[in-house]
Amino acid sequence: MRPVARSRWKPWLVLLSLPIILVVAAVSYVAWRQSVPGVRAELRPVPKFLGVKTPLAVDLKASRGGVASVEVKVVQGTTSTSPMSDGRLARSTAFLVPVEMP
Repeated sequence: MRPVARSRWKPWLVLLSLPIILVVAAVSYVAWRQSVPGVRAELRPVPKFLGVKTPLAVDLKASRGGVASVEVKVVQGTTSTSPMSDGRLARSTAFLVPVEMP
């Protein structure tokens, strides 16, 4: 009886390493997505006080991707107002928010 040539690759090694590689790739992708800093919001110019009808200039900047939606809520004491709720899809967005406190 002649010896049979065997493959150098072990099938169990391939079947075991492929799911491990997929799990490591999925976990590293999720970790990379969570490491992205959030959207930065700046008031230009910063108001010294809020009056009854103070306009606020808000500048939003996303470091990666775009700003999916915008909601501005102003709280003063026990009164709150939502002067703006908008859906914008841009990397950098600037807008003027009219604030009217009752």
